[in-house]
Amino acid sequence: MENTTLKSDIAKNILESNLKREHKTFSKNACFSNYAIRFGNETIPDRVNIRPSFFHDTDKIIHSLAYTRYIDKT
Repeated sequence: MENTTLKSDIAKNILESNLKREHKTFSKNACFSNYAIRFGNETIPDRVNIRPSFFHDTDKIIHSLAYTRYIDKT
């Protein structure tokens, strides 16, 4: 599989669309992705990554060893 990158204008449109959708559908008290604080060095900075910040957290939890052990017990 080839490593593909999005053109900057397409990525910018996707980012704007994601933020608009969040502000339209989430509660006014929700924490939006553009306010997320990331710790450590990320390979792709959130300001240019089309996936919302909280998706990264979800992936880290689901693919962690502790969560995998938890799944086996339930």
